[in-house]
Amino acid sequence: MLDEQQELLKLLRSLLDSWQTLPPKAELCKGKTVAQVATVFGLAAHTHRLATAVDMLWSAGMYIESAPLIRGAMENALTAQFVAQVDDGVYGLLNNYARKRKNLVDEIVKAGYLSSDQLASQLDEWEPVQTPSTDSATKVQQLCNDLEPGGSQAYAWYRLLSAWSHAGGAIVDEYAHDDPFQLSITPDKFPPSTGFLVILGGSVVWAGRAYDMLTRGKGRREELRRAAGKIGIVPELHPSAAYRRRVQAEKKKRRSER
Repeated sequence: MLDEQQELLKLLRSLLDSWQTLPPKAELCKGKTVAQVATVFGLAAHTHRLATAVDMLWSAGMYIESAPLIRGAMENALTAQFVAQVDDGVYGLLNNYARKRKNLVDEIVKAGYLSSDQLASQLDEWEPVQTPSTDSATKVQQLCNDLEPGGSQAYAWYRLLSAWSHAGGAIVDEYAHDDPFQLSITPDKFPPSTGFLVILGGSVVWAGRAYDMLTRGKGRREELRRAAGKIGIVPELHPSAAYRRRVQAEKKKRRSER
């Protein structure tokens, strides 16, 4: 198991180094938009930064502490794959972003920190776009179901990582002992997880491929496909049949309302 983990870490570091060699400017593929490229690049870049931080934590023997970062890398990578392949995916992301900013401003005003007039400039003048992609951007479970292969398996991993990302029993259990008076300041029961590295390596591959899909040239396509084979995952995810059915149902509903 340790040998497998070392091989996965070696492959991960190679992918992180390769990402640093990207050209400073991108040339868009036909039919793709600047908004798509800018969004996917930001998500992909953050995935790689999170993976770099995980590598540092593992080097320090901090495994459970890496769970929230791996979870974040996975969510960013899945979103990047979705936005890269769904034309209005970026609008769903913007709808969700505007909604969250408005909610944040409302809470700040409610708390009495600042007035609504003082925060008016912080609200984007964004008119929500009606699109099924909003659900994908709002709910991780929906995002997983809208990609294949993904679905319940991807969401199960996300939920598993979430258990060590929030205050709760899973965290407390790592520091607990049969003797309640025996204290441990380190979670010494939590072993390094090969599954964690598979999810992280997969996220780095998916994030990189999402960016390659939008830009001209072969990019790192072959390198990422070889890496996917070594990790044991597919190099690309695709909009699922369930997502396509939802899109068709939405279109039918709009036509009936006219």
